[in-house]
Amino acid sequence: MQFRVGGYTRPVLANRRLVLSVREGGFSGPMTDSERLGTVKTDRKGRFRSKRFRIDEPGTWVTSARPARPSRFAIEESCGPVFDYGPTKSGGRNMRPATVDVLDGRHYVSTSVKGKASNTPRKLNVEFFEHSSEGSDENLRPTMVASAGCNTMGAEYSTRGGRVRWISTIEGTVVGCRNNYDGWLIKQMKSGMKASVGGKWLLLKRPGITVWLRRAMPVFS
Repeated sequence: MQFRVGGYTRPVLANRRLVLSVREGGFSGPMTDSERLGTVKTDRKGRFRSKRFRIDEPGTWVTSARPARPSRFAIEESCGPVFDYGPTKSGGRNMRPATVDVLDGRHYVSTSVKGKASNTPRKLNVEFFEHSSEGSDENLRPTMVASAGCNTMGAEYSTRGGRVRWISTIEGTVVGCRNNYDGWLIKQMKSGMKASVGGKWLLLKRPGITVWLRRAMPVFS
């Protein structure tokens, strides 16, 4: 996806060259190393607007601008909306097939669930971890627990052939819901969904179904 960075300096830094940088994380998230985007020159009122630049990796990005030459003015990160995107064609370029090793210990929450069927749910939570039916640390098996807004269900899973699917007896809660998508969830996960990961994102696909999920803190385990 392509972006421009624009803004103004306070106090006014007229006709000054600024260095633009970007980092991933957001204002409340952990700090990460910044990457230089390029330079831009302010006008006589301290305003600036960059050329187009491209970020292919999905995520949340915060921009910053600083004077190219040493200055007493502090670096100011962007005060407006941060870049946060995932379900885009450009983001999909860096996706790779999901494996049990990569998914283990991760929890994802959907940001987009698209399907042709009228019974497609609006949200999906999926978590991957190791679990033993014996209640011990022995014989741990890769387990996938999921919820489509009603009951929470789980079973051992595999990623054979690049598809995430349940391969053992499904266990879960039994709660009555006005909008129950349990049947949809069981059908998709027993048949298997093509799974790809990239950065903080998990992409699940079947014919007529596309689900983008963003990594979150574990809740089920």
